[in-house]
Amino acid sequence: MPASVPSWLYLPGIAAPGGAYTLPEDEAHYVGRVCRAKPGEPATGTDGEGTVADLELTRVARSVEVAVLGRRFVPRPCVASVLCGTPEGSRADWLVEKLAELGIARLVPLECARANWRGARLDRARKIAVAALRQSRNAWLLEVAEPVTVSDAIAGISGTEARWIADAEAQDRWAPAVIPPASVAAVGPAPGFTAGEREQFAGSGFQPVRLGPARLRTETAAIAWAAGWTARLDGPGPAP
Repeated sequence: MPASVPSWLYLPGIAAPGGAYTLPEDEAHYVGRVCRAKPGEPATGTDGEGTVADLELTRVARSVEVAVLGRRFVPRPCVASVLCGTPEGSRADWLVEKLAELGIARLVPLECARANWRGARLDRARKIAVAALRQSRNAWLLEVAEPVTVSDAIAGISGTEARWIADAEAQDRWAPAVIPPASVAAVGPAPGFTAGEREQFAGSGFQPVRLGPARLRTETAAIAWAAGWTARLDGPGPAP
């Protein structure tokens, strides 16, 4: 395959095999201007919801069109969500990128008493998630939810998720032998959760766990949890 050929594209609502698809503006720019691809070259696309398609570029101009040659579905064996307070400065970009690469299903920004996501550019965060989808060749796109309060975030969790909350002073280290089918982790903002917020999590079954030998930044803690979760997917596998 020529080096210029785009290896992975984000194509929501991708057509059935035998059909044609016009790429969204961002993907068309990536194919035509960044990769400088040509008609007849192959590519691969995903809708970010588990469908992966084999493609052939049929038109590369101001608009880019592809023919869909075949599709397959890549199941998601386990689902993980991260409820996360606000990182400092521009560190939220790094947070989104790495959670997307690690295969986390959903990032829920938390509006906390000591810090909030007011003014955050969620449109930028979602574009970063798409770029990370391309880079990691993942079939599932990270969902970046709208910011919610701790109470609303907890209310939005179903009754089936295993629940953890990052705590530098917790006695237990986060090291489950088996990954449950659904998991959720809560990470505080840079100033930390208040006592009242911690009580809300504790009352909802969140288990305090240490993620490292010292206190971690918000984004580091979230990514440490996500990396540990991802690594264990290749271990014993999901619980029955």
